[in-house]
Amino acid sequence: MNAAILHDVLEDTDWTIEDLAGSGVDSAVCEVVDVLTRRSGETYMEYVGRICGARGVAGDTARLVKLADLTVSVDRADSDVLRERYEQSLPLVQSALATAVA
Repeated sequence: MNAAILHDVLEDTDWTIEDLAGSGVDSAVCEVVDVLTRRSGETYMEYVGRICGARGVAGDTARLVKLADLTVSVDRADSDVLRERYEQSLPLVQSALATAVA
């Protein structure tokens, strides 16, 4: 739950992973937030691919958070371009999650 709440902090503020950790955020949550944070210069599809390929509990958790985020974003997208991007990403994340669970 904490990762879901914090997942945009690093993209939308000047905070860093170190700031989160220094403020008492659990290291496992920081790891998930790090997976969910889009890197500078990373295309959107590279970002989604990185989340889909992330390993371990952090990767599984990141995929769950991203799936929920995309589901909400599809309904709230303020442009057809964004909605299409989210709709294209949803099955990729769903498939990666299903594969990880299997």
